Amino acid sequence: MKKTLLTILAAFPALAVSLSAATFTVSNTNMTGAGSLQQAILDANANPGADVITFNMPADGLTITPTNALPTIVEPVEIDGSTQPGFAGAPIIELNGASAGAAADGLKIATSNSIIRALVINRFLGDGIEITNGTGNKVEGCYLGLNLAGLTDQGNTLNGVLITNAANNTIGGLAVSNRNYIAGNNQNGVIIGGATATNNLLLGNVIGLNVAEADIGNSQDGVRVVAPLNVIGGGASGARNVISGNASQGIEIGTAGVGTIVRGNHIGADSTGAIDRGNSADGILV
Repeated sequence: MKKTLLTILAAFPALAVSLSAATFTVSNTNMTGAGSLQQAILDANANPGADVITFNMPADGLTITPTNALPTIVEPVEIDGSTQPGFAGAPIIELNGASAGAAADGLKIATSNSIIRALVINRFLGDGIEITNGTGNKVEGCYLGLNLAGLTDQGNTLNGVLITNAANNTIGGLAVSNRNYIAGNNQNGVIIGGATATNNLLLGNVIGLNVAEADIGNSQDGVRVVAPLNVIGGGASGARNVISGNASQGIEIGTAGVGTIVRGNHIGADSTGAIDRGNSADGILV
């Protein structure tokens, strides 16, 4: 006799709890309390299942300025800035980390299968986004190190994105809406490190230029790889990264970066490949 899903869940209540995804809405710019981003992350962390954090903030206040580090994400969650009313393809929710304290990251993911979408993350004293010890996470449609308009340098003190000992994560994607602009950060645009940080994908990003494709270089490398078997770019439509304008290498692959694939990118040019936006040192250093 066939069993329905409800029958199975009734027999195994713990499974039902594990599937109890919920939606939490950020409705104000407060640091704490109901409707704050901090509370939404805390609630998602406390609730088993893949939750969603949406935004419905007043149109005259779309910048959240944390006064301490936001909670580390330890349960799968989708934080979706594109849900904010008025979103028209470019991120309009800003996380300004100028007051968040020493070494604070914008968002830190220590779990798997989370998505950060359509946020501006700048001025944190740590990394814009850190992914550690998780798999299958995605960062898409964000400005990391730029201002809300995507034009001027508001860099994070460390890296735009740090992936450490985390595998199978995707920064960007094949669609235009997946594209991240990662520029102005005081270390690297993206750094991938740790022996288990394998099979991460960098697809379709602009690293070192702003949304008008002017140089707003990261202060070190555009992309630094010190982990094996990662992929930068690809042959599919939309996979090309533009990695230009950075203050050191476009791409640096360290001795631990064996098996790294670099394919189909524009390195030192704009998105058309026709205009000089050179990195200050090498295009690719292995």
